[in-house]
Amino acid sequence: MNNIEHFGRFVSQAGKGLNLLLAIGIFCGLFACSSGEEAAKNAVEEVDRSQIFITKMQFADSQMKLGNIFDTVFHQLISASGYVDVPERNKAVLGSYFGGKVATIYVVTGQEVQQGQSLIAIENPDILDIQQDFIETRAQAKNLQAVYERLKLLATDNVGSQKELQQAESEFVMATARQQSLEEKLRLMQIDPVKLHAGSMSAQTIIRAPFSGSVAQIMTTTGQWLSESDPAIELINTSRFIVRMNVFEKDLSYLKVDQTVHIMLPDRPDLPFIGQISHISKKVNLQQRTAVAMATIAEGATEAMLPGMFVNGNVEVSDLEVACLPEDAVVDIDGRYFALSLLREEAEQFVFKKVEVFPGRSMGKMTEITRAEAFSPETQFLVAGVFQLLKAEE
Repeated sequence: MNNIEHFGRFVSQAGKGLNLLLAIGIFCGLFACSSGEEAAKNAVEEVDRSQIFITKMQFADSQMKLGNIFDTVFHQLISASGYVDVPERNKAVLGSYFGGKVATIYVVTGQEVQQGQSLIAIENPDILDIQQDFIETRAQAKNLQAVYERLKLLATDNVGSQKELQQAESEFVMATARQQSLEEKLRLMQIDPVKLHAGSMSAQTIIRAPFSGSVAQIMTTTGQWLSESDPAIELINTSRFIVRMNVFEKDLSYLKVDQTVHIMLPDRPDLPFIGQISHISKKVNLQQRTAVAMATIAEGATEAMLPGMFVNGNVEVSDLEVACLPEDAVVDIDGRYFALSLLREEAEQFVFKKVEVFPGRSMGKMTEITRAEAFSPETQFLVAGVFQLLKAEE
């Protein structure tokens, strides 16, 4: 084969190779363009998915609100738990100083009573004997006083005997002492000795309310024999509440009288109470390693409280300035926290962007936002209605 034929074959093969390379180049170009367009489309869709559009009518109808990250003071808190109570002077368990049969119960559990009101009548014939002794002793003391005064007058004129005077004085003093002793017994039986006479004696003694309040518990029944040591009825005055909290030993050194306490009923978180530390126990329980701190209630709807209710308390012990948002502005989604920042306001709608935030401590209805410097002071957030929007986007 001559040189001309070899050259022709080489050119033919080279042409085929060039065509193949050209085809591959064109295909790669088309694929690259297609991939670029797809990536751009995906990017647009990703941007769209991170944006939420709310019409102004929806915004108003759903009572949504905008707000900025703001600085406030958070308090370092000590957590404690306890129960609602009333001061000791506002509660009493009553019984009878003298045993007897329960004749009448005048009240029911939960009933409001006034100071001095009759609660329970106790019946015992021995009560008549005490009244009789008092009436007789009172009359005797009155006669002995007259004898003593007469002999004293005679002794002044050197007419009467000093021995008779001393005897009369001794008998008068003993009768007076016995009269006073019986008077006190009658008062314990709720019987007025001044008004007592032979025609007013009764075999009953009345248990009366020592203060105004309500009947917390009745611990006896009609016809039951009630001894001196048996409790009969419990009264409580709820005009003032206190909280008794158990504080752990490690936290006691931070506690001081007059510190503010945020108190909450576990079943009614919508009813917060504010109190102040009034007393701190000086003794630690050896088993529980806690001490009791008492707080008075300063603010709150105390009508929802009842003695014995369980409470949680947070005591403010120091202050810290933080950046925060209302707690409703931050939503937990699978362990990550998000908020909606306002991108722009248009004629008919608001455009929000879903942004990740990093919450810190919480106090009241506010949540600390750490790394708040990532947002400008002018950035506005949706602070009401966020939860429903973000959950709907999932």
